[in-house]
Amino acid sequence: MVVVPLRGEISPSLLMFLRRAEKVAESNGAIAIIFEMNTYGGRLDAAEEITSALNHATVPTYTFINSNAGSAGSLIALATQHIYMAPVSAIGAAAPVLPTGEDLPLTEREKTISYWTALIRSSAIKNGHNPDVGEAFMLSLIHISEP
Repeated sequence: MVVVPLRGEISPSLLMFLRRAEKVAESNGAIAIIFEMNTYGGRLDAAEEITSALNHATVPTYTFINSNAGSAGSLIALATQHIYMAPVSAIGAAAPVLPTGEDLPLTEREKTISYWTALIRSSAIKNGHNPDVGEAFMLSLIHISEP
């Protein structure tokens, strides 16, 4: 088993760390890669590449949300096959914003949300998660009710 601590901002360096961890897991016959997550998010470009790597991983993947899987962290969690959460932890709030925290310009926001919604839904479906819940991480207007 390989444990990857994911704490702080999601960045390109995390992608490099994940790729090394995945190679170690595969070459050593690890039974799983586990993300121990506490992040408020980070760069979407890095999250996109991490999501792609996880969706193609040959080793089973897990996320343990120790306290937060915000924004880009929630997208990464959906790219793992199993998600577990500690009591009083949180996941979601994945609407894209500028690095300053301000909203994107309208056209850019709509395009970004459209692309990420498709990626979130396909990632959730591939990994056995409810795609509506994943989409709700991005779109605050969606209401999810239990069956």
